[in-house]
Amino acid sequence: MKKLVLIYSCILVASIAMAAVISCGGGGGGGSAGKVAVVGDHSGDELAVFLRSQGVTVDNYDGRPDSSSVRISGDYVVWEDSRMPGYEDQAIYGYRVSTAEQFVITDDSYIPYGVVIDGDYVAWGDNRNSAVSQQDIYAYQISTDTIFPVTTAPGWQYFPQVCGDYIVWEDNRNEGTTGWDIYAYKISTGTEFPVTTDSGFQLGPRCNGNIIIWQGSSNLYAFSTSTSTQFTVVSGGVTTQRDEIDINEDYIVWTDTRDQGANGFDIYAYELSTGNEIAIAVTTGNQRWPIVKGDYIVWTHSRNSDTSGIDIYAYQISTATEIPLVATEDQIGPDTDGEYIVWRDNRSVPVTGFDIYAYSISTATTFPVSADPGLQFLPRIDGGNIVWLDESKGYVDVFLSTQPGITKQNITPGKAILDVIANVGDYGMILLGDNLSTTTSLELFDAADAAGVNMLGSGTAETGEPLGSTLSSAGRFGMSYNDNDPGTPMEIEATLSGAGHSIFDGVNTSGVIPLENAGVSTGDLTVYFTDAGDPDSPGDWTILATMGPAMIFSNDPAIVEFTTPSGTRVILDGSANTSDEYDYWNQTRWDMLYNEVSYLID
Repeated sequence: MKKLVLIYSCILVASIAMAAVISCGGGGGGGSAGKVAVVGDHSGDELAVFLRSQGVTVDNYDGRPDSSSVRISGDYVVWEDSRMPGYEDQAIYGYRVSTAEQFVITDDSYIPYGVVIDGDYVAWGDNRNSAVSQQDIYAYQISTDTIFPVTTAPGWQYFPQVCGDYIVWEDNRNEGTTGWDIYAYKISTGTEFPVTTDSGFQLGPRCNGNIIIWQGSSNLYAFSTSTSTQFTVVSGGVTTQRDEIDINEDYIVWTDTRDQGANGFDIYAYELSTGNEIAIAVTTGNQRWPIVKGDYIVWTHSRNSDTSGIDIYAYQISTATEIPLVATEDQIGPDTDGEYIVWRDNRSVPVTGFDIYAYSISTATTFPVSADPGLQFLPRIDGGNIVWLDESKGYVDVFLSTQPGITKQNITPGKAILDVIANVGDYGMILLGDNLSTTTSLELFDAADAAGVNMLGSGTAETGEPLGSTLSSAGRFGMSYNDNDPGTPMEIEATLSGAGHSIFDGVNTSGVIPLENAGVSTGDLTVYFTDAGDPDSPGDWTILATMGPAMIFSNDPAIVEFTTPSGTRVILDGSANTSDEYDYWNQTRWDMLYNEVSYLID
């Protein structure tokens, strides 16, 4: 993540002489009574670091902690999480269901991807050594809180899977000779070995117990770790597509196009104990993405696409019985634990968006797990616990249901931001950046307004969704806004009303005020207007600064101040461009930020 030399030089100087703190921050450095919440900083923590260097007490809350790739195994949930500063960073978090404990698995500055879990082990693809070995595989043991490298071999290692004592993955270290291979790592011995280095592309490994399976050309293969032997699951038909494979203790399942001329994609299974192939769903339409757990196979089916869209079907292996779960619109992305079947359901679009539904096999009943407004998707289930991704708050959170259809809870901290809303009275002011969702920004604004906590809305609509743009879009205070095209010098001019305002303490307001370093022209600022004839327009709306003459919207309002009917003071600073992650902010820009905070804090 990019860091400002300016900020850290201020901190260093401040440690040498207290007077240096004053020189680094426009108004005098000691801060005021109260505490500041910085919420939604585009870059993560730059604003908080700077304010702390000036003696201000700050709590920093990252703006949009989107989650992805959620998985569950037994008592643990894992997911990828973008709460790390900067868009290029990701982290992996875990959650223990029985104790409601969230914990960090890895949050270093690299990009983990494809997180998976089985029992005590979590694995993912990892680019921390990208300069040397491209993409590697790393793992984490929950019980010992230990990260270890699975492979740092040259080339690209992708799509790890964990099963018991083994981690398997796709590997191209030998691409120049054999193509893409399948490799594995035995956890108990810490040894890596090739599963197959047959020529061509060997892809999509899955494993269960001592069996590893993968697809090679139009064939499916398996390897027994207990006997160190490879065998063919299904072959033949060079144009036949066989993929989307899954495996449990007894069966391998896959999609198969051998009858595509008549049917499309079908579902087949292979019984490991007998070596027999079973036709699960061979019919018209496309049967895709089979999952096998216990005695059941589930998949999506388009045979009724003209009437009900894509549906979920299940098959009980022991009785050879098919169970259709047919509803209006599309049902996709199923998973099962052998007792429940869960999926993403579109029956309520566009009223509530995508929902999560479930089917109880024992009671033969279908019910909603979550039907909140917004998008809910990618459900996963194990042992009756269901997790899914949820966008109802405007960012992607992980939700958990331990009693399907009865309970649900948000286990990821959109979380931290919601804590600010719940405890907004603990702060002297709120600094809202431009990396917040509309829903969260309005909730926080209303909570702060009700508590009489002053607010600074900083940032530009070019970068994200700053407070002023959100208020305007919501029809608040008769407001509207425009974005200045980037590529011009970032500058403002203080108005007659603003020149003596304390936000300009120590700033020369006699002419154009440059806000970025010389030779830089980012220029993507936002201007705010209000309709004086609108009854909701603030009576004390004051334009403190306008855009400078080099800007596209020159002389239009760049910094405005008003008071809400509740008496809360608000400054909207559309000149606080953050798209460059503060790399080009000059000292004047930082001085003004400090002055704004000092003015608004209680």
